[in-house]
Amino acid sequence: MIAVLNVLQWFTKLVYLNILAMLFILLGLGLFGFFPALIATFFVMYQWINKKPDVAIFQSFCHAYKTYFITSNVLGYLLGGTGVVLYIDLYVMNSSQYVILHYLSIPLLVLVFLYSLMLFYVFPTLLYVEDESILNVLKTAFLTMVINPIPTFAMIAGSFGLAYILFIFQALMPIVSVSLFAFVIMMPAHHAFLTIQRKKGMLSEAKRKEVKNREAFSRE
Repeated sequence: MIAVLNVLQWFTKLVYLNILAMLFILLGLGLFGFFPALIATFFVMYQWINKKPDVAIFQSFCHAYKTYFITSNVLGYLLGGTGVVLYIDLYVMNSSQYVILHYLSIPLLVLVFLYSLMLFYVFPTLLYVEDESILNVLKTAFLTMVINPIPTFAMIAGSFGLAYILFIFQALMPIVSVSLFAFVIMMPAHHAFLTIQRKKGMLSEAKRKEVKNREAFSRE
C-alpha cells in the first residue's frame, strides 16, 4: 500500500511539473518560453535526483525560469539554427549530381550524429557547471558526451522508449511528456557528471600524493 501511495505521489509531482512547463511555455508566448520552461523542468528534476524530493516545485521552477531565461534562449536558438544549417548542407550534398559531394557528406553525417548526441547534454551541463558561458557549456557538453558512452546510450534508449510509450498512449502526452523527458535525460546525465567528479577527485588525490612524494624525496 505504501509503495502504491509513493508511486501516486511521484506521478502527481510529474503531472504538476508538466503543467507548469506547459503554462510557462505559453507565458513566454511559445517562442521565448519553450527553452526557459524546459531548463526549469530540468532544474526541478535536478533537485529531485540530488535527493531533495520535498523541494518547493513552483518556487524552484520560477527561480530557474527567470535565472536561465536569456541563457537558455540563446543556447536553444543557437543550437537550433546550427542544426538547420547542418541539415540543409547534408540535404544539398546528398541531392547533388557531383559524386565528390556525396563523399563529403559522410564526414558531415558523422558531425551531425555527434552534434545530435551533444544536444542531450547541453541543458544538464548548464545546471552542473560553474562557468555558464555559452562556449564552456558547449565544450563541456561535448566532452561529457564523448567520455560517457553508456549514459549517452541510456539517453537515446530512454528517449526512443518514451516516444514509443507516448505514441501508444497519446493521452499521456499533455500530462507527463516534458517531465518524463527531463527524467530520462537528467538521470543518465547525473551519473555521467558524477563519474567525471569522481575521476577529478582521483586525479586531485594522485596529484597531492605526487607532490607529497616529491617533498619527501627532496628532504632525503
